[in-house]
Amino acid sequence: MSDSRKTNEESLQTAALLAILAQGNREIEAGNFQDMEQVFGELDQDQPTEQCMNKNAPKR
Repeated sequence: MSDSRKTNEESLQTAALLAILAQGNREIEAGNFQDMEQVFGELDQDQPTEQCMNKNAPKR
């Protein structure tokens, strides 16, 4: 791959990531988010007990 093509591809990827970040910021500003503890609590409720018993998982 030529240097100019690689640079162009990297620029496109950077622009795409910036667009994703901007969308996330707009959603946060609009109040479209959940508290992290609420999300993890809901995930824990959705999993069978044996899957929630990961001894190596970081404590929340």
